[in-house]
Amino acid sequence: MNRDYTVLLTERLSPHFIRKILSLIKQHPEDMDTVYRLIYYPDATVSWRAAWACEKLCMEFPAWFIDKRNELMNFSLYHSHKGTKRLILSILNKLPIAVPISIPFLNSCFKGMFSPEEPAAIQSLYIKLSYNLCIAEPELLPELQMLLESANSEYYSTAVKTARKNILLRINKNSKKCFQKN
Repeated sequence: MNRDYTVLLTERLSPHFIRKILSLIKQHPEDMDTVYRLIYYPDATVSWRAAWACEKLCMEFPAWFIDKRNELMNFSLYHSHKGTKRLILSILNKLPIAVPISIPFLNSCFKGMFSPEEPAAIQSLYIKLSYNLCIAEPELLPELQMLLESANSEYYSTAVKTARKNILLRINKNSKKCFQKN
């Protein structure tokens, strides 16, 4: 079977498309980096589909992506294709947070979580990632809480409203635990 992933990623989408690629990578783990590098390919279709394959691989093999975390964060700051960006953020959301956290990435999350230019899925991921980053640096939680509470939720999709509500519940639960300890 052909292992030219650039060609495979341009094939017609079918129900078995992603399974075929994942199966090949599982059979040939040495190809993982090849598929990962295709996220940066100039063709938007190849890039998006490579990010899709990597997002599915991250569900099973998150350790493969830990050393790529900073690169993915930096790429997400400047990447314009919404589908690829959503998949990259989804990968980052599955990885443990590194300390010290990336302040430029956190600022990007804060800016993007209620940005009308971003689709609802990206806004929701930004909210979740902001929380995860702030948990790693708890002194930032009040700032996140203020941003979430000050957002007028009537203008946002159900997905964003739900993410906002769930993270506010987590922040409040977390702050009650801290208060009870003291």
